[in-house]
Amino acid sequence: MVSIYKQNEYVSGKYSITLLNVSAARMMRFNELLTFAKTLRNLCEEGEEILCGFTNLVGDIWAAFYKTNFTLEEQKNCNLHYKIIEKLITNQEYNNWKKLTQLDELLSIITTEFLVQRILTYFNSIIPPHVQHQKQYYTANPQAKNEVANQLLARDITILLNLSKGEALSLKKDIYEVTDMYGKHLNKLSIKEQLQLAKELQCNPTLKEIADLTGKLKPLVTKKQTLVEQDFAINNIHVGQELSKLIPMELAKFQYPKTRLDFLRRFSEFQTLQYDNNQPPKGKGPIVFCIDESSSMCSIKNECKAFSLALLMIAKKQKRDMVIIPFSDSLGEVQYFYKGHSSIEQLIDLCNSFLSGGTNFELPLRKSLEIISQSPFKKADILFLTDGSSFLTTNFIETFNQTKKQKSCECISIILTNYFNAVDLSIVERFSDKVIEVNDLFDATEAFSIGNSFL
Repeated sequence: MVSIYKQNEYVSGKYSITLLNVSAARMMRFNELLTFAKTLRNLCEEGEEILCGFTNLVGDIWAAFYKTNFTLEEQKNCNLHYKIIEKLITNQEYNNWKKLTQLDELLSIITTEFLVQRILTYFNSIIPPHVQHQKQYYTANPQAKNEVANQLLARDITILLNLSKGEALSLKKDIYEVTDMYGKHLNKLSIKEQLQLAKELQCNPTLKEIADLTGKLKPLVTKKQTLVEQDFAINNIHVGQELSKLIPMELAKFQYPKTRLDFLRRFSEFQTLQYDNNQPPKGKGPIVFCIDESSSMCSIKNECKAFSLALLMIAKKQKRDMVIIPFSDSLGEVQYFYKGHSSIEQLIDLCNSFLSGGTNFELPLRKSLEIISQSPFKKADILFLTDGSSFLTTNFIETFNQTKKQKSCECISIILTNYFNAVDLSIVERFSDKVIEVNDLFDATEAFSIGNSFL
């Protein structure tokens, strides 16, 4: 039987023994990271079934990638732990790769994960298909463990490193791109959130696809917002002589000595720029987004998620509260994003959820009324997305429109039309202030200027 340590020398599942002079605090940090890195923790548990004290080997592999300086302690009787670490740190490919992984907790953890996965693959490779448990096999065949260990040590570790580093770098790149598309920055996420996202990306490729789609919408969002700002500048500013209405640029010219005389001249001639209203423009109101998740929307569910995230980007930039109400023939979980901010858990839940089923307009519209009746959501803008039809009573439509008017809200509806669905446009028009009819959801960029009628 291959054993890395004597029974009384290690704590199973914990990094407690090191050959690289790793401090107790650093070992504690690795054990803490294991609670976040679920995939690596599972690999450690799997390894413990084969090699007693396997977690210590994994901890030293991580330390070899993470730490800038360390020394390998000399061993009289070199065990498997020592041999693997020695083989690793004397490899040229390792030394090249370490320049990127040192002091990078995320990259060092996922590199360790991919390398350990390949080490365990060697131990799994000789187990017959009919054997369900590794531990039973290696207990019954102790010599097999020695044979696999020798094969592993004889293997060129450069190949393992090249495969592992390629996967690790690709995964970190995906994490960076996903966080960027979702309006976050990798360095602002905790290591727990980074590892949570790493695991989600490995298990759920859809997350990356939605991020890519959001990336395609990002330039459209930016362009639309720029046009809106330019339109505001043209239509909401005129010349005059009222101090309380002066735009900030004019006030700056008054403060600067070299431009003060020019300002005073233009001010005396009623030629200074000022806002139309008595006050500078107020911030836009909250966004309430009702999104159809009936079965007919399933084929474009990733596009719908990307569209939601694009709206969330706008809400975050403009510091607007946002509510997403998914619906089919029932309501899904209503999610609140205050000032457009979201946690990784919220983004993952948003991307992974989808209702299916029929279509009921009244449920999300009634929920919208409930939300806009709350003080923080007065003057909210309702965006309604659907490709289907639903019956609404005249009484409900009248109540909805009356409440909208009382709360200074507007409702913009996006209707997706194609040969496979039939939208009753007359129903949608009765509760909407504006209807955007498109074949492709990404053509509905007009919705990205939602709320500007209240500027």
